[in-house]
Amino acid sequence: MDRFVFRVLGILAGLACLAGPLVSLAAVIFFAPGYVEDRAAEYTQTYLTLFDTGAALSFQEFLRRLQFDAQRVAIETLARVYNALPAAFRLAAAAALLSILVHALFRHRQHLGKRGTAAKGAKYPSGRSGQRGRPFFFPSAGIQAIAELGLFALFLALTLCWLPPWPGARLVTAAVAVFALNFPLPSLARRWAPSLPARIAIGAAVWLGALAGLAHLLAPVGLFRFAAACFFPGSRRMAAVAVFLGRASACLVSFPVLAAALYRLPPVPLSPRASRVIDASHLYDIEIDRPANHLIVTHENGGAFVLSLTDLEERTFYVLSTPELEDIEIDPAHREIYHANRDTGEVLVLDADTFHLRRKAKIAGPRFSGTTKIALDSSSNSLLISWEDNCLFRMDRTSMAWTLLGSPGNVNLLADPSHRVVYLNSAQGRWMAALDVKNGRELRRAPASPWGERLALSERRGELYAADARGGWVWVYSTPDLRLLRKLPSQLGVRAIAVDDEHG
Repeated sequence: MDRFVFRVLGILAGLACLAGPLVSLAAVIFFAPGYVEDRAAEYTQTYLTLFDTGAALSFQEFLRRLQFDAQRVAIETLARVYNALPAAFRLAAAAALLSILVHALFRHRQHLGKRGTAAKGAKYPSGRSGQRGRPFFFPSAGIQAIAELGLFALFLALTLCWLPPWPGARLVTAAVAVFALNFPLPSLARRWAPSLPARIAIGAAVWLGALAGLAHLLAPVGLFRFAAACFFPGSRRMAAVAVFLGRASACLVSFPVLAAALYRLPPVPLSPRASRVIDASHLYDIEIDRPANHLIVTHENGGAFVLSLTDLEERTFYVLSTPELEDIEIDPAHREIYHANRDTGEVLVLDADTFHLRRKAKIAGPRFSGTTKIALDSSSNSLLISWEDNCLFRMDRTSMAWTLLGSPGNVNLLADPSHRVVYLNSAQGRWMAALDVKNGRELRRAPASPWGERLALSERRGELYAADARGGWVWVYSTPDLRLLRKLPSQLGVRAIAVDDEHG
């Protein structure tokens, strides 16, 4: 009975060791979803605060928001390392291949040494005890391990000489540790029989490291051997299989992860087509002011960059009294800029040249909150305003009178005056729709990206463009029938786009 109990406990310990990161992550997510959201926002620089303190969430809503955070982190991670992945995989493959070759070379030398020492011992039986079985290439396994580490460190040093300067000492140390813990160290362990307290200490260290995922990345051999000892105690065959699986994991997982992190440290090179990059985060909208030859880029905290369309040099920077400047609309003919304040419900009309306030009006409609989007339809002389929590309004530009058109959800807006429609892009609903701008009646609908963002219109081409942040594409539709024409390759994480028909 006691043996059965210990066997069950051993199996549970092995499972807990292998699934340690999942157990820890599940516990943190379940007990502190707000902490997970804060860490995800800190990493992605996208502060959505989905998990509000004290908010009652259903289990389905909890899973949906958790999936949303996971997608944001995955997109950000891929966007950071995407350009460096080919070079990173080459470095990882070289490191794994060198690790295998160096270790195989020393193992082969040891095998020859054992054969030679055994033959010499048979011919000279009076040899000293302890000399038989030692390799002739290295007098001890410790010196072998030092030599292996030295060669591997030399390889890394030579490789890093080809890279630009970067603060990657920790990653180099981690790579050397991966090699040491998974190649020389298991060979030394065969010659060293630790005491019971030492075994307990090593097992506890591996298990605690597994909870944080460190053992999975740095010491997969120790992790698999610990699990094999729990599942199959005393089995040498399974211990050998565990060593093989651990070394395979080091070559296929650990080295690629460290190499990708290493190549992420230098600045990511610009796309060959990129001519200017604004070194700022939390940028939202982008609009073209053709009469002034300006490009306007909005910042989350009420700021707006004004750049020259000719050389893309910054001309000035304005700060508005609004909590979030996510979306604006410009009327080049009347030299006006329109924006909806997300908190007060006020629609602001600004001077396009000075950003001074000309007039404002408040929408005293249903309770609304969240991000605002705005579109200008010159054919009906009206503005279309949407709130994140499902409200869509139309406002007359002259009288500033408003009308509630419906509740399409959190959508991105773009007016098409030539066809007297407004296009709605719903990422949550995965659809693109064309609405009659006067009465809000839906005219047609088409499938859209599940990660759809801003829209842009080319009147000359008769095409509608929708940014796809997750897929790294721009979806191209015909107007006004919303027939999907093609998908253009873009940048991962792209949100705002603009079309300049005049310059092609």
